[in-house]
Amino acid sequence: AALWVTVLLGLASLWAPVLKGILQGRQNFAGLGWVLILDGVGRFTAIVLIVHLGGQAAGGMTGALIGQMVSFTVAAWLVWKVITGPGAPFVWRPWLQRVVPLTFGSGVVLFMCNADVIYVQTLFSKDETPFYMAAAMIGLALVTFTTPMASVMFPKIVQSAARTEKTDALRHALATTALLGGLAAVACMLFPALPLR
Repeated sequence: AALWVTVLLGLASLWAPVLKGILQGRQNFAGLGWVLILDGVGRFTAIVLIVHLGGQAAGGMTGALIGQMVSFTVAAWLVWKVITGPGAPFVWRPWLQRVVPLTFGSGVVLFMCNADVIYVQTLFSKDETPFYMAAAMIGLALVTFTTPMASVMFPKIVQSAARTEKTDALRHALATTALLGGLAAVACMLFPALPLR
C-alpha cells in the first residue's frame, strides 16, 4: 500500500510544478502563495492525523498524498481556463534552449539537498549516520521554508528590471527571506532536541 501511494504521490509531485509554473507565469502570486501554503500545511496536518490514528508508513504517505492533492486541486482550479483554453502551434527548440538550463539549475539544488545523505551513509557507520541526519533535515527544512519567497518574488524583480522600473521588491524579498530563515534558526537554537526526535 505504501508503494502505490508513493507512486501516486510521485505523479502528483511531477505535475504540481507545472500548475505552480502556470500560476507564476500568469503572475498570480496570491494563488501561488496559497497553493504553496496549502501544500505544506495540508501535508503536515494529514500526516499528523493519520499517524496519530495509528497509521504506519502507508498512513504517513497517504497523509502526504491527501495534503498534496488539496493544493493540487486548488492549483488546477486556479489555472483551469489556461489549461482548457484554445491551443496554438508550439515551437519546441527555442523553448528547450531556455528551459534546459533552468531545469539543470533546479536539479542541482535538488541533488545537493538529497545526495549528501547518501554520501554520508556510504562513508560512516550506522551508529554515526543519525547524527548527520538531524542536521540534514534542518538544512532541507530551511531551504524548503525560504525558497517559496524567492520563487514568488523573482518574476516581479525581473519584470521591474526589464521595464527599468524602480522597485523595492528585491530588498523586501531579501529581508523577508532573511527574517524567515533567522526565525527558523532561532527556533532550532531554542529547541535543539526537536529535530533530533
